[in-house]
Amino acid sequence: KTLVYENYNKFINATDTIKAMKGNVEQLTDEMTALESGMRALTARTERIDEALKPKRDAVARLDRVHRLLQRLQFLIELPTRLEQCIAARSFAQAVDHYERARPILRKYSFSRITAEH
Repeated sequence: KTLVYENYNKFINATDTIKAMKGNVEQLTDEMTALESGMRALTARTERIDEALKPKRDAVARLDRVHRLLQRLQFLIELPTRLEQCIAARSFAQAVDHYERARPILRKYSFSRITAEH
């Protein structure tokens, strides 16, 4: 009789625990559904913002490319003066550094290449 009573008590406790767990799982499921809905709304908003900013982002990227090109052009324009100053100061290593930095640009846009294209 005692054994049945102890097992019955354990059974009741287990049943109560399972009911509590079921309630927690149902609540968790509802929270996950709400989270999923919120994530969908956030994704949709993010996509709209991304699409709205795309033209400006493209314009900034284009301006950045132009800026880098202008910097290279400025460096090339200043190159003869820099080389003369380095040679006058007998800073030959620095003159070589300046020339080596300009060399890829000079190769890419050399006069012989331009005339060969026309």
